Order: sequence, then structure tokens, then C-alpha cells
Amino acid sequence: MDLLVCALQYKSPLLSIDEPLNKIASDLAIQILEVESMKFYTLSEARQKFASVLDIAKLEGAVRITRRDGRSFLLSPEKESCSPLDVQGVQLHWSREDIIHAVREGRDRQNHS
Repeated sequence: MDLLVCALQYKSPLLSIDEPLNKIASDLAIQILEVESMKFYTLSEARQKFASVLDIAKLEGAVRITRRDGRSFLLSPEKESCSPLDVQGVQLHWSREDIIHAVREGRDRQNHS
């Protein structure tokens, strides 16, 4: 309840995923910031269904894995990098002859340099 008193006193929003606390805060007209719930796994659970944990991390952005000693790890997918050569094509509507002419012109410039 100290949390509710502080939120009321300082007129600050409450960050909570606890449903009973959300209900009380709502009744007291305290603004509640919504957060997406993250999946939590014990290390043992994560080991047993590792492939599905990876799939969920990719879909939801991250999962948290907790060890028995209390240490916690956030598993999130790496941002996919693209090749610098992966560029969108340009529609030029060039004919075969136009392309051959451009290549020959480039070669001629190279030979005269």
C-alpha cells in the first residue's frame, strides 16, 4: 500500500502488472502505465524447450530466464543485419543495346585513361 500512497502523494503514474493493485489504483484514480508481459522461464524449463523459447523471444521481443541462485538473463533476438549490397533495384527500361553501349562506353573510358 506504500506504493499507492506514494503514487497519490506525488501524483505520479503507477507501473504495475499486478491485477489487484491495478484495481485499487484505478479506484483511487491513479494513472496506470501498461506494460507488455514478458515470458519468464526457469533455466530448467528453458533447457527443456529451448527451440520454443527462442521462437517466443523472436515473436515477443524477449524472454527472461532465471537461475536457481536468482540471477536472471534476458534473451532477445539479434537484429537481422542486411548486406550493404542488398539494395533495391531501379527500373530503367533499358534495352539490350543500351546496356551493351553503356558497358562499351565504360570500357573505352577505362582504356583511354
